Amino acid sequence: SGSTSVVDLTLPHSITTWSLETVSVHPAGGICASDPIKLTALKDFFIQLDLPYKVVRNEHVQIKVTLYNYRPETITGTLNIYGVEGVCTEAAAGRRSDNKSFRIQPHSSFKIAFPVFPTHNGTHDIRVEARTPFDSDAVVKQLYVVPEGREVRRSYSVALDPTNSQRRRARSITCGPSCKSQIDPSRRNQTIVIDTSLPSDVIEGTGHATLSVIGENMGPAIVTALDDIDSMLTLPKGCGEQNMMRLAPLVFVTEFRKTIDQLDRHTERRAKDHIMMAYNRQISFQKADGSFSAFRNRRSSVWLTAFVAKVFCRASPLFNDPGTFQNSSANAVYQLLKWQRHDGSFEEKKPILHKALLGGVKGRNALTAFVTLALDECAHNVRETFFDDWKSGVSNAKAYLMRHLDETTNGYTAALMAYALASTNMSASAMTNLRSHLISNQDLNTLSVTSDDNAPSTIEGNGYALLAATKTRRKDLSLLLSNWLITQQGATGGFQSTQDTVVALQALSEYFSENRNSKIDLSLLVSHGKHFKRDLRVAEDSAMTLQTMSTNELGEKMFVHATGSGTGLLSVLIKYNTIIPPAELCIFNVTVRATIDDAPDLDEPVTGDARLKKEELQAVEVLNGLLSRHPNRSKRSISSDQLVYRMEICVFLLGESSTGMGVIQVDMITGYAPVRNDLDALQQTTRIDRFEIFPDRVNIYVSEFLPRTKVCYSFRVIQEFTVSNAQPATVSVYDYYSKAGNCPTYYELRSYQTVLVDCVEGKSVGTRLDKMCTCIQNSCPQREPFTSRNKMDILTVSPGREIVRALICANDFTLKGRILNCTKSHRMVYCQTSVIKMLHKQSKVGADFDKAVTFVINEHCKTVMVAGYDYLILSHYRQMHKEGDVIHNNQTVSSNSIIYRIKNDNIDRSLIEHFEYVAKGVQC
Repeated sequence: SGSTSVVDLTLPHSITTWSLETVSVHPAGGICASDPIKLTALKDFFIQLDLPYKVVRNEHVQIKVTLYNYRPETITGTLNIYGVEGVCTEAAAGRRSDNKSFRIQPHSSFKIAFPVFPTHNGTHDIRVEARTPFDSDAVVKQLYVVPEGREVRRSYSVALDPTNSQRRRARSITCGPSCKSQIDPSRRNQTIVIDTSLPSDVIEGTGHATLSVIGENMGPAIVTALDDIDSMLTLPKGCGEQNMMRLAPLVFVTEFRKTIDQLDRHTERRAKDHIMMAYNRQISFQKADGSFSAFRNRRSSVWLTAFVAKVFCRASPLFNDPGTFQNSSANAVYQLLKWQRHDGSFEEKKPILHKALLGGVKGRNALTAFVTLALDECAHNVRETFFDDWKSGVSNAKAYLMRHLDETTNGYTAALMAYALASTNMSASAMTNLRSHLISNQDLNTLSVTSDDNAPSTIEGNGYALLAATKTRRKDLSLLLSNWLITQQGATGGFQSTQDTVVALQALSEYFSENRNSKIDLSLLVSHGKHFKRDLRVAEDSAMTLQTMSTNELGEKMFVHATGSGTGLLSVLIKYNTIIPPAELCIFNVTVRATIDDAPDLDEPVTGDARLKKEELQAVEVLNGLLSRHPNRSKRSISSDQLVYRMEICVFLLGESSTGMGVIQVDMITGYAPVRNDLDALQQTTRIDRFEIFPDRVNIYVSEFLPRTKVCYSFRVIQEFTVSNAQPATVSVYDYYSKAGNCPTYYELRSYQTVLVDCVEGKSVGTRLDKMCTCIQNSCPQREPFTSRNKMDILTVSPGREIVRALICANDFTLKGRILNCTKSHRMVYCQTSVIKMLHKQSKVGADFDKAVTFVINEHCKTVMVAGYDYLILSHYRQMHKEGDVIHNNQTVSSNSIIYRIKNDNIDRSLIEHFEYVAKGVQC
């Protein structure tokens, strides 16, 4: 006793508070633990580097650097930023910038900003370094750069079936947008042709295609549901129902893989961990009576309570100790039975979440069928004390459905009722009724439910129809229904929306659990252009493996040749960014207004980068604690150069019927963040149900939008980083369950523009940022590729011809053109050009290119082309952009292009004549 031990420790290089505890074990005294001792690790001098969560390419952004001095004396030193490829800074790539001097008083800080201009997408390491006579520090953080515009996705799936086991009649079919599939069963051969043409306003460098192949008809979901559920369901997840959209696929896919003996111990443990995480979140939405609500402050929902009960009851057999699920689901079942009406039916009051389920005059029938299915699923979880009540409730509900079976007017309700009655003596009548609502496609050998234009409810209805056919063993229907359903999957395993994904996966899992694939042995050859070829093989040992391949070179046709036996699924995902997304049927009229507003007083802790890691958050906590004790610190007001805007978003629902739960997604302009207090006030006044703040957007949830009614929502956004040339952002409003109306509305904050770097002819104006301006200019096409010496070399006979030949062959086309006019739109400049003479072009350049072309350049490169002048233009050919049957010749020029303005002098006339002469006989 009373002994002392000295332990030498090296603390990690981070600013944080550590907790030290000692534990002793004694045979007589047992275990003894000391009170923890706090040890704060803090450097006398350090750097804090703050970056925006993300930056759009070609935006000018100021990144913030704060230097902290906790020494008792004033310190001086120098600060530098390091240059990096893809981001223009004050330093060349790989080099250090000129020194910036600083002087910091004792126990004070010093702030400085560096302008950056990203020119390439991706993540880039930003390094800042400071030196003093006493100490030094360096910080590296990643700047996340995204392309301009809005991402558009085209996703579809194609059945791989060379031997035609699906028994389709047509040998050649359309299998998706710009996709054809042709089979030759006698030769066990299938060819799929995918057109990868993109629209005319695609943002250069954003086109990307991913193909995935799997030998399991459940499709990619069998992998993504367990490994990456968020990629399968890309909609928000902020409420009790949305959380279930993640739990349900996990349960069904885990159950399916276990049934077919394809669930190893590691995967099963990971799946159960995910299920329990979702369960723990879900019970936070359960009320004392056992019911569930989408939001904690809202009334309970009959539909959601039944949905949760059903999934919980399916999940409980997966666990050795299923009591947790049993208790929650039993309480939910008990409350459902209390809600049952005297005639056996169920009725949703308010709020109505899933309108597709409840839509139409006979909505009560669909809801009663849905709740009946949930009650049936929970037979093994019902407590003995009210088993008789449960049995009576189920019997009454099915009796109600039998009495109203002939009232069904659409395939969705007919499928739901047929599934609910599948185990009764009315199952044959219910299936006959369902068959009358199915549409047959003999060319594809498919069946699908009759529907309106609401695609998600069509998929959901087809899922219920397949479940009914599987349960009643109607193989004459189930094969055809599954043929249709498997091709509706997206590339990541999801379907159109959320509930349709859940129902479709349940249907496919139950069908393919009983109808396994025949032995599979498929060989695939994928080719695209001259340089992209890949062989794939799908066999028994790799059937459950999702094999993927990607390419950024789009525009040409992609061919997939499949041979062999068995069936699989080919999924296609084409992504690109565009300024104006494809026209959709918009059910909302959305207006956005932003005005300068008063700046509120703020007393926020230092938060810095929105992507702080755990150890960085600890450092921030320590820092905030130190700052709060600083004698000179008082309530901080927003700085004079920070802007605050008030945004007003007004939504008007077109049409004659209300929506289900609505989502307003407000994307933030770079450098801005919402004022949380304003959103809290909206929620407290019950104008919105909930909001979620993300680093780059805000999601606002509204219970419903009423027809022909205008509602407005107002909140402020505050400038956290200074940005010039900020790209527009979008506001999207849509019905969560159908994704209808998702037409983005662009907005800008343009009443005040900050010029961070003013460059003219590659030189800075009024500042010492010539290196940065040179970097920015180098991201534009070459305007002066020919020096006086170059021109003289070209005009010499022998060496000159070789120089010209090399330039021509290094590009896809060489032309002489006149710029007719240039217009600016969404930070891009479009220059319509008349082709005076096509000097040379590679074989892939189309004939229409000889007449006219529109060249597209970034706004900061606008002086490269001026209307009214003739130019010699050499560039690479970009993929033809197709809209319908019209092919557009929009060509984006890059830093590798040559855009030379032809002067009216003898030297330039001779130069062009020399190009024309060499181009006539050149062979590249």
